[in-house]
Amino acid sequence: MADNCNRYRSPEALRDTMGNYIGLLINGTDEDVGVVDMTALADDYVADTNNPDGTFRICIETAAAIEVQLADETDFTITAAQAGAYTGQWYPANIRKVYKTGTTGTFSVGW
Repeated sequence: MADNCNRYRSPEALRDTMGNYIGLLINGTDEDVGVVDMTALADDYVADTNNPDGTFRICIETAAAIEVQLADETDFTITAAQAGAYTGQWYPANIRKVYKTGTTGTFSVGW
């Protein structure tokens, strides 16, 4: 039994491209932000409070396209179909910013 312990992996962890484990737990949210509606903002959204690596997570509130910049600084589109599958859930991506242009969905922010 003891030799299985070193292979145990937490169910809430994923591996990044380097093979490191990434937790999916949300440690906090900003109560002052609430639900972010990009149509009401003048510019791209970057969280004031975030993870030590400068990223945050989003909980998708409406099933519509969301344009983001990922942790590795690549641009990515969360499609309306993907957003629909994750509505009410934390999207499993580390995000640096949400672009105003191309984003029609709403979301909450966590880190």
